[in-house]
Amino acid sequence: MNIVQEELSPLHLLITVNMEPQDVETALTEKLKVYRKDIQLKGFRKGKVPLSVVRGMVGQNALGEAVNELLSKSLEGYVKEQEFSMIGYPIQYGDEKVDLNVKDIQPYSFKFQIGLEPDFDLPLMDGSETFIKRQVFLSDEDVREEIAKVSKAYGEQKSVEDTLLADDVINIQLVELDGDGEVLEDGIMNDAVLSVGQFDLDTKAELLNIKKGESIVVDNIWEAIAHSKEQISKHVLDLSPEFMDTANPQFKIIVTDAKRVEPAEWNQEFFDKVFGPGAVDSEEAFVETFKGHLESLYQDATDQSLRNQVADRLMTDTNMEFPERFLQSWVESQGKQGATEEEVEKDLEGLKNHLKFSLIKRKIGKEFQEEVGMIEDKDLLDYALHRAELQFKSKFQFIVNNEVFSNMVSSQLREQEKYRTRMVEDLFQQRVLEVVIDKNAVVTEEVALEEFMNENANA
Repeated sequence: MNIVQEELSPLHLLITVNMEPQDVETALTEKLKVYRKDIQLKGFRKGKVPLSVVRGMVGQNALGEAVNELLSKSLEGYVKEQEFSMIGYPIQYGDEKVDLNVKDIQPYSFKFQIGLEPDFDLPLMDGSETFIKRQVFLSDEDVREEIAKVSKAYGEQKSVEDTLLADDVINIQLVELDGDGEVLEDGIMNDAVLSVGQFDLDTKAELLNIKKGESIVVDNIWEAIAHSKEQISKHVLDLSPEFMDTANPQFKIIVTDAKRVEPAEWNQEFFDKVFGPGAVDSEEAFVETFKGHLESLYQDATDQSLRNQVADRLMTDTNMEFPERFLQSWVESQGKQGATEEEVEKDLEGLKNHLKFSLIKRKIGKEFQEEVGMIEDKDLLDYALHRAELQFKSKFQFIVNNEVFSNMVSSQLREQEKYRTRMVEDLFQQRVLEVVIDKNAVVTEEVALEEFMNENANA
């Protein structure tokens, strides 16, 4: 057996694995011996059936397995020997099929393409950069608005008879019309529950002028509700996909009920629900405690915004050339059948960005190993707990039993491999970006909450 290497383009290699018949026969014999251990045949003790008989029984399957294992072992050994840093894994090159026949073993050739990781220089590591940290300033009005949301979250929902408001939740009946404003015979009629805020601006304006028991007509239901056509069809009209395009777009919307949340009163009962019994005992203490929690949330958001800024700069300032033809083949091998050229191009661009950032992070982790540090179990638990706590607080859930909470997160880290892997990757990324931040200057600028939220809306 021998392996031949050829350069198709920079960082893109063609690897041909040539197997001689004796290589295949040797691998096949070993595979047949494995099969023989479990074969029971009258006249022979278990595991003692002649290999020639075993070959006649399972030879073709054994040949396929033997060749695949030999091929995998050969490629793996060659890559290790050559010290290649591969992107992904080898991909079959070309469409030529190899015909395996246990009765007529021939020399076989298998062609694979591999992509190699590019070499590159890390930017932003010489300490010459200055990053702007946008620190959120919480005004008294910001705090009051956030407390109003909490009051509503702990409020009571009641049916209302007066004119609708923007935050009302409405039960509606949707009736398909014929285009002239008349009810379509045997047309669609379905009940749904939506908030007024889920409609487009024009429809919302009409709804804000009516009340329970009244109705409006929309000429295009697909534009009247601020969701995709598929979502409206499935969740609002209860339509099967095949009927989505046959529905008349004109609909009558009848408001059959309207519910409004009455905010919770500011009293001790409310304070206890938010922070726990006796945690605060006055409006002043409640506001101060709540503001402290908000500042904690937005401090974390501020830190994350800075890390995002650094990540964007690393991506922008790092020059990295990829083996384009290999990545194209990789995307096509993983893509769905019938994907358009635009879809393939989008997937390719996403793959390149993912690879680029992964390689940058790994190189920083390797070159600055001491600063990044090892991720110990305690580090991981502390990080996952912090993430989970922020998630709870962002939903105004401030009462947490620390022991129960810790046990819950610990259990997830032990039992959910995907969750643990994600936490490890996220913590590693955070440490890598903080290494870059620590090597440069950071200037803090105060920014209003609304401006900060607008700046980070798509982060």
